[in-house]
Amino acid sequence: MKIYNWRPFLERWSADWADSPGARGRDGADEEILRNRWLGFGPVSEERIVALEDRLGKRLPPTYRSFLATTDGWRPAGTPVYLLGTAEGVHRHGGSGMREEYESQLGENPSEEDVLLAGMWDRALQLSVESDMIDVLLDPGDVNAEGEWAVYVYRGWSGEFPDRYESFMDVMQQLFRDFHRNIENGGAADNETARELDAAVEEARLASLAGADVDEQLDVLTDAAAHGRGAAAELEGQVRSMLGEQRESGQEYEAPGAFGRAVTAAREQARWGETEAAWQTI
Repeated sequence: MKIYNWRPFLERWSADWADSPGARGRDGADEEILRNRWLGFGPVSEERIVALEDRLGKRLPPTYRSFLATTDGWRPAGTPVYLLGTAEGVHRHGGSGMREEYESQLGENPSEEDVLLAGMWDRALQLSVESDMIDVLLDPGDVNAEGEWAVYVYRGWSGEFPDRYESFMDVMQQLFRDFHRNIENGGAADNETARELDAAVEEARLASLAGADVDEQLDVLTDAAAHGRGAAAELEGQVRSMLGEQRESGQEYEAPGAFGRAVTAAREQARWGETEAAWQTI
């Protein structure tokens, strides 16, 4: 069975949480969690995983199966999901009238995606054991070429459709980003991931000024911004505006003073294909 590097990822998450402001006493954390720096539990044996699959009548998708072999659930501290994915807690969602509600909104010619989503409610497995009105739903009827089941995250208080993710690994990575955004909003984060992201942002800034591939640098900035790094979000906005992209407001970025004049000059240079010169101007 392939293990998807769960242990180092989850150890990093645990350490970042333990090093974050106000970890002690937050999210019901006890001294054992802080002492061990581990938000998970012990691994689930192969025998118990097979018993769970027998109970559900299906073999579990690869990333969730290997997750259980690493830890019997997770406490995604710093997010509105408090306990997730325990072997004993997994159960069929059962619909609870949600299928009928979604089908009533499909209209006369629903798309295949709409029909798939409506049927998901009856098929899906509920993974969120404790949460603030959030369902994390693993759908055996939406399977990709790697055998991964799609995961839908439904925020019951939002009034919006669920967000779809390609696999359980993908949704855990999103929860990790949410965790970092949340702790950054609560104060300056000082943990290993924050330091690595800030260093990557600085490297991307310098590489951009040196004329490196701007798309690669934007990928770095976008990822750091998704983790709540404010400087990355600001720099990403500046770079995209310099490239002539529009902000949501429909206005191009206009900085005051010498930098603003440089942006205007560089934008004109880039328009004529002089991209290296444009970066040097900036």
